[in-house]
Amino acid sequence: MIHGDFSPQPMTSPEAHDRVVELLADQRRGRVLDIPAGQGALTLRLRELGFDVRGADINPDLFRAPGIVIDKVNLNEKLPYGNGAFDYVVCLAGLQRVIYPEITLQEFHRILRERGRLYVDIPNYLNIRRRLQFLRTGTLARGVDIPEFLEDQKELAGQFRTFLGYPRVKHGLDLAGFRVDTVKADRRLRSLDRHRAFVAYIRLYQWMRRGKDRKAKNPAMLPENNSDLILGSDSLIFCCTAI
Repeated sequence: MIHGDFSPQPMTSPEAHDRVVELLADQRRGRVLDIPAGQGALTLRLRELGFDVRGADINPDLFRAPGIVIDKVNLNEKLPYGNGAFDYVVCLAGLQRVIYPEITLQEFHRILRERGRLYVDIPNYLNIRRRLQFLRTGTLARGVDIPEFLEDQKELAGQFRTFLGYPRVKHGLDLAGFRVDTVKADRRLRSLDRHRAFVAYIRLYQWMRRGKDRKAKNPAMLPENNSDLILGSDSLIFCCTAI
């Protein structure tokens, strides 16, 4: 299905689009799956970089990028592509909208060639604003009515959110066969600089705890020391390699 020639607009963070374009700019050109593609703003930018790009979305009627194929695909189901079909998979604002993210990550690994690259984002619950929100309210995300979602996924896909923190996603990527190369916020938020005292306290506490147990290895804690994440925006991007 190919749609019209009016300009597609980002349906998620434009800064996340910018970061993915920046990360892919120096990569070898190859086959890319953009899922969910939304209106096709990122899909179009990747084609302009010289990639052979294909879009996929649960609602392909939204797609506006001219001359690019868009497939109707539900991330909660087996993906309709062969093993090793793509060199790159880009999934922005998609993983938190599926019921079983670990299974979706396994599907991404299956359709990627060996050493293929995955770029996937989730909400950044590591930043200081979200941590202070938890202190004030005792929660980071609202609940989801699963029966209602299952009844009409197309209608509710934009509202559905699975709570995905760093540890769960990192664990899911490890189980699926990915190596996490880098984790970045899509941009720094200068407005969070006023919370640097809290950030200093968090780092000091971690340093003291690690000093007490030098044998402890907890990779899920490492990003909490990263200024890009603590002082970053609400979108966190994992850059991974299929191994």
